[in-house]
Amino acid sequence: MKVASISQCNSLTVISKTKSSKEICAWTWDVAHVVKQGEWELGIPSHIDDTAMGKLKKIKSGTSVIWNDIDFIDWKNLDRAKETFYKEYSRDLKLYIETYFHRFLEDDNFN
Repeated sequence: MKVASISQCNSLTVISKTKSSKEICAWTWDVAHVVKQGEWELGIPSHIDDTAMGKLKKIKSGTSVIWNDIDFIDWKNLDRAKETFYKEYSRDLKLYIETYFHRFLEDDNFN
């Protein structure tokens, strides 16, 4: 997950909670930090997106990956790109994630 995400952004934060814990855990990977330290060290995020936190608080368990410092966005075609993603890829992405992470997902918790 981190390598695929880092190919698109320079920093990512993963927030997650399990059914057995109400605590939400968060960690950050930052390319600048990796280059500086020469290791894949986790960091504590300085800020977590309120929307992602709000959604995670409403469900029993789940994980969100937040990309920061995205390498490139085509702002002229952003609305069309979002529409294409949601129409064409969200269903396939859900099936893919359910296949590989089925133990961690429940249909009513996937959003």
